[in-house]
Amino acid sequence: MKLSLASQGTTEESTRFEAGLAKQAALFGSGMEKVQTDGSVLRRNVNRWLADNCFSDYYTRIGLNDKEKLYSIVEQCMPYIGYPRTLNAMNIIDEKAAYFSRHSQTWPCKSAFRFRCGISSRTQKPPYLC
Repeated sequence: MKLSLASQGTTEESTRFEAGLAKQAALFGSGMEKVQTDGSVLRRNVNRWLADNCFSDYYTRIGLNDKEKLYSIVEQCMPYIGYPRTLNAMNIIDEKAAYFSRHSQTWPCKSAFRFRCGISSRTQKPPYLC
């Protein structure tokens, strides 16, 4: 079956983990790399999945940064995060869209991570793992 949308992925199976860890470290500091090596043995699998699935498969994609697509993503998460977090996420999308249009900048992925984790305050530090 031919898909109507071209692939937006930027990694291969062999580069997923490294690309995801690099993106994670770029957004949240080099301490993220230590979580992979110094973290509890029991948590290493989940930490690795976070890097190669969440940060590599999603955060390195192209084409996911406009307001409508972000709204669509948040709407799909609503059954799992509830109405309050959904509305908080949409408010953050609106605020960031206005800011970036005023400053002619592109969207950073960190904003998407904040609402994915249910963080409504931009002053609250994101956790290492959601």
